[in-house]
Amino acid sequence: MEGAFWFLVGLLVVVPLGIFWAVAGPLKGTHSGKILRNIGILQLAVAVIAILVKVVRG
Repeated sequence: MEGAFWFLVGLLVVVPLGIFWAVAGPLKGTHSGKILRNIGILQLAVAVIAILVKVVRG
């Protein structure tokens, strides 16, 4: 179960990197880019919260 947790956290970190790349490049300045940027920020926030919960709960 530990491995699955870190795999999901890894996805929550890697996927936003791709989103930020798309927002900085082809989608720069578009409405879709702004929405995707917000989704990426939310995914990173979820990853941080998941790691904090894991550390606190042990």
